Amino acid sequence: MGNSQKIPLNQKVKVVATIGPACSEPYMLQSMIENGLDIARINTSHAGEKEVTDLVGLIRKISGKLGTNTAIMIDLQGPKIRIGKMEQDLMVKRGDILSFTPQPVKQVYDPDKGIMLEVSYSKLIEDIKKEGTLYIDDGLIECRILEIDKRQSLARCEVIRGGMIQSHKGINLPGVRLSLDSVTEKDLYFLDLGISLGVDFIAQSFVREAHDIEIVRKAIKKKKGTQMIVAKIEKHEAINNFSSILQQADAIMIARGDLGIEIDEEDVPILQKKIIKETNQAGKPVITATQMLDSMMRNPRPTRAEVSDVANAILDGSDAIMLSGETAIGKYPLESLQMMTKIINKTEQELETGSWLRQKGGSDQDTITEAISSASCEIADRVQASTIITSTQSGHTARQVAKNRPRSIIIGASPYDYVVRQLMVSWGVVPVKTSFAGNISEIINEAIQAGKKEGYLHKGDTVVITGGILVNKPGSTNFINVKKID
Repeated sequence: MGNSQKIPLNQKVKVVATIGPACSEPYMLQSMIENGLDIARINTSHAGEKEVTDLVGLIRKISGKLGTNTAIMIDLQGPKIRIGKMEQDLMVKRGDILSFTPQPVKQVYDPDKGIMLEVSYSKLIEDIKKEGTLYIDDGLIECRILEIDKRQSLARCEVIRGGMIQSHKGINLPGVRLSLDSVTEKDLYFLDLGISLGVDFIAQSFVREAHDIEIVRKAIKKKKGTQMIVAKIEKHEAINNFSSILQQADAIMIARGDLGIEIDEEDVPILQKKIIKETNQAGKPVITATQMLDSMMRNPRPTRAEVSDVANAILDGSDAIMLSGETAIGKYPLESLQMMTKIINKTEQELETGSWLRQKGGSDQDTITEAISSASCEIADRVQASTIITSTQSGHTARQVAKNRPRSIIIGASPYDYVVRQLMVSWGVVPVKTSFAGNISEIINEAIQAGKKEGYLHKGDTVVITGGILVNKPGSTNFINVKKID
């Protein structure tokens, strides 16, 4: 298509983009995939069953036509509190009085209570405290809680920072432990839908502790699903429980929008670096998300600060970076994606000149797979191998190689479609589909042929190969081989 740009074969950091009204037409989705979209995110906070089903079918159809491994992520809404449906948008200013209630609102303005607003959370009045803070729309509007009237089930608040209130905008209550279930009935409904549609990732919102992930894990196992769980870090409780959450999750997303309201804004950059480092060391993918190119929702070019933000997320060690409103509802969805890949490619050019990236994954080598993966990267570095080929049943070996951030391209060869797509989130991994070969040499030969076909391998290239002698047994990685391509 006319808007396509050339994506370098060796791009390491992956791109996640949210699919919404601005980019859901077939021609635009195709342009997005052609321009570097690795994972399409569908946000169930704003999409119904039909829309989710139609989008999954369309993405799979276009990906099949283009011969790509475009993955799909379903994002569960989680226990998000929202403003109810309003007749019209409402502009509020400092000093205005707002009353929030979980009951249906019949009259928008009341002389005694001020402007009445319905909220989607029945236990709001029980959970909040007087003099606490209530934020609307990702913190753009700030209110101070003046009075809690349990008899009338309402909370009177004074506007500290005004703005435009719209239907279904989110509410944040920093420091408040909500009585809401971490996994809602709506979440379980869309989880079942995602499993039945064969999506690749489930992004779990507002995770507070490891047990929250266990609930989703059990539901996936019960339905015999294969989805990876991406834990979204956006609650103050998640920061306190991060180590156990990381152990339970398959991947991490730093959702900086809500996180920046739950904790002090100035703490977010340091926490981002700590979370990325710890996730890198665990050998699990980490996605940095929210407001990365926010101004491109309205403007064709980003601010210099946004470009620096994206570059720093790459330098920190992100496996993937994500676009949200920029592609879902912005004016320039394709341009935002193209800008993201331009920043990635420029930043990665500088990464290649330094050796510090080799230490990003840490030195933990507690298992044979970890030790073999680390050694394969060392060998590849010494013999200047263009490619490391990993034969992987579950994707684990490829992720352990990626953990070491080698200079070489990593080809992750798997016989399973879902594993191939799930590897789209891992740094530096080019996934390829192989058949259920009877021995390792057949699998490796297939991977080499696929690498040649895609332009990653050429005659005379040195490659490092790692895998397991016990074919079709996950976790059996136990050999390294070095060869030149004929």
